Amino acid sequence: MAITTKHSAAQSASITYITIGVLMAIPAGVWYSMFSPEGVGKFFCATFFLLGIAFLIMGLSVGYIGRVARQAELPPPGTTGTVAQQQPVTANRVANPVPVPAPPSAPPAGAPASTVVQTG
Repeated sequence: MAITTKHSAAQSASITYITIGVLMAIPAGVWYSMFSPEGVGKFFCATFFLLGIAFLIMGLSVGYIGRVARQAELPPPGTTGTVAQQQPVTANRVANPVPVPAPPSAPPAGAPASTVVQTG
């Protein structure tokens, strides 16, 4: 298993979800407490507040899942020492190497040379 150094996309997605959630929930809560909307305004206020809370929860969940997934991708603690001790050449060696065909050789001495006749 290859050890990757690329960071997971879960970190940036988590920060994005948390930011969107906070930017939706806080203004909706302030609007509801200061202006006491009625009718359609109350609907939009409650909708934005609940969507903001949902995005906040999703961001926290994605962050937790990303941390757990990153730990799951790492090799077990006992194997890292043996991988570091191996030589890199042996790790890339093929078990059954494919033989390379020999290049064509010159005809033996005394054999008639082939001639190409071009007509036309």
